[in-house]
Amino acid sequence: MGVYGPVVGGLEAAISTSPSRTTAPPTSRDLLSQVFIPPSRIERHLPKMKPGSLYKLNNFYGSGNKTVYRVSDHAVTVSFSWNSELSVLEDSPTPFDEDIFRFHSFEDFQASCDRKGDLYDVVGHMKVVNGQCLIGTPVLDEVEIARARHVLVHVQSYDGPVMKLYLWDQAVRDFCKKFKSYEGTPTVLLVTTVNTKSLGGTLALTSMSSSRVFMVRCPTYDRLL
Repeated sequence: MGVYGPVVGGLEAAISTSPSRTTAPPTSRDLLSQVFIPPSRIERHLPKMKPGSLYKLNNFYGSGNKTVYRVSDHAVTVSFSWNSELSVLEDSPTPFDEDIFRFHSFEDFQASCDRKGDLYDVVGHMKVVNGQCLIGTPVLDEVEIARARHVLVHVQSYDGPVMKLYLWDQAVRDFCKKFKSYEGTPTVLLVTTVNTKSLGGTLALTSMSSSRVFMVRCPTYDRLL
């Protein structure tokens, strides 16, 4: 189970679930679900939840999802109910796929540029933040950032070229807060629901009001897969 952030009115998480008992072999889409915890039940369940841990959930309800363009596919949403019970599962006999993240390529973003279509999530290694290379510990000029209301991050997608990512408003505040919280320099950035635009003939990604920012100190993509 991987908790990936609060949303308005609750909390979302991505989980790997046991495959259904059918003759067809399970796929990563079959094994991945989205979890929603209402705000009134977060305090009860969240302290028990740790990324990468196995749990058994009793008493819940689910709904089907359409395919969405995010860093992972999920077929259903599992929602906690008033009487949901979450317990740690020891020695599970069910294997779980770990390769469940979808990394969009430069070509994917380029193909969606300036189109009113699906909004992708971007995962990439941060190379430059507001003109500062990520060598040592860059210092964010928060006065200048507040004046400009944005941060420009150069990110490199998996096996792709470096792209410009503009973070605005709340995404900027989240970025600065999380960037400063690390003792070392975070290296991998995930921003949800970004828009793709052509600025001066160059592909650029921009955050939206719905965008959420996550980062981690991770030297290679192999650690994420």
